Amino acid sequence: ADKVLDAAFAYAAAIRHSGPVARVTSELVELAALGFKFEEKGAELSRAQGVATGLRHFPPAEVLSGPALHSADDPATLSSFLEALDPARAFAQHVSKRYEADAVAALGGEKEAEDEQERSKEAATGAEVAQAATAATGANSGGGGVTALGEWRREAWYGTKYRVAALSEADLARWSDIPARAAAAEALEPALAMPEPNPFVPSDFAIRAPDDGAPPPHPPPAPTRLLSAHEDKTGQAGGINLWHKMDRVFRKPRLAVYTQLKSAGAYASAEASVYANLFTKLLQDELSPYAYHAEVAEVSYSLYNTARGLALKVAGYSHKLPVLLERIVERAAALRGEAVREDRFEIYREQQVLDYENFWRSQPYAVADYAASYTLEATKWHVREYMAFLADPERCTAQGLRRFAEEALFAAGLEVDVLVHGNATEEEAHRLADIVRSSLFAPGQAGGLPMLPSRAPAARCVH
Repeated sequence: ADKVLDAAFAYAAAIRHSGPVARVTSELVELAALGFKFEEKGAELSRAQGVATGLRHFPPAEVLSGPALHSADDPATLSSFLEALDPARAFAQHVSKRYEADAVAALGGEKEAEDEQERSKEAATGAEVAQAATAATGANSGGGGVTALGEWRREAWYGTKYRVAALSEADLARWSDIPARAAAAEALEPALAMPEPNPFVPSDFAIRAPDDGAPPPHPPPAPTRLLSAHEDKTGQAGGINLWHKMDRVFRKPRLAVYTQLKSAGAYASAEASVYANLFTKLLQDELSPYAYHAEVAEVSYSLYNTARGLALKVAGYSHKLPVLLERIVERAAALRGEAVREDRFEIYREQQVLDYENFWRSQPYAVADYAASYTLEATKWHVREYMAFLADPERCTAQGLRRFAEEALFAAGLEVDVLVHGNATEEEAHRLADIVRSSLFAPGQAGGLPMLPSRAPAARCVH
């Protein structure tokens, strides 16, 4: 926790020390304007609530644009917000099991009847927490406040153990030294600095659908199949099924690419399914620094494993979407032949164990729905099988994941379904399919081979 707070306040100090950066503010202003101009239609009720709230802060002429748009012509206001990044104003919340022993020692011996007594004190406890926060803020501001509610207490509804205390004077003094904290930000590895120019800010907003004034067809036509996995434009097995559907209704410069990487090896066993899931987690972990810029520019992706292989969806402004798609499939292919970092693997392995343990605490209908699918589907591995494998660090290892990714993930071949829907022509859809093909079917160890039709995974129900 101390390292996290040190890094957070070091970055805040670096921003305050440098002041508003014109390049960054201009980029944010541009992205906000794009988001407002091409905003998707939402629910009428939410819009009405937003307008009603906005009328409290904006004149009627600006009630729609005011909450969405920014201005780069007010450096004084920006500077005032930067000055508010003061450690003395901070309220830090730390949730960790490291305090459990202290809390149990302080609250030990309490019985269920005392929990009922705590519930009756809910209103008083809420007032005390608010008073404690005020007292802590006063202490952090040099007001001489004492550590408020330093003793451990039990929350009224769920019995959660907690305490509230003031930040130490030594920490506040260290964090408030702006030049020293700014220098500390530069000394960190990697250094904390303002982000580079965002490569995903779009500039081409041309609508591909013809503007001939004709109403869109109703009902909408089905997507057009442009490629077959077993026979491409040259008559050879290309490994890609490509469908395309141009948006003629909403006419926005947005695009969505849905990709399914079908692999018999990804769900060949419970262990394979676990490794496929961990592969997607580690791939997302590697992509996170790169994908952050994309998300800021409203180009996002999702990646997860299925019973048929891996599923990837990329959506956002059509101009820069191919850049993110190319990066994802390049890293997916490269990661199959690279060493897996032990520390990152352990983080996601433990996280997955917790996720499966919490599955049994889901709503009863969700557990019942899972039980029904497990009963009806011919090949479906059980959560208990996943848990048994994940909980054994001798079996579930980083080296095992590398072997799986290198030898088993696409060992039986690969077949890719691609659907391009939105602001794209057929020619652009082919180029997107070529991006996927060039990485996933590249010659060498990282690339896969087109899957034979007989090896394609299929979902079957028990009769």
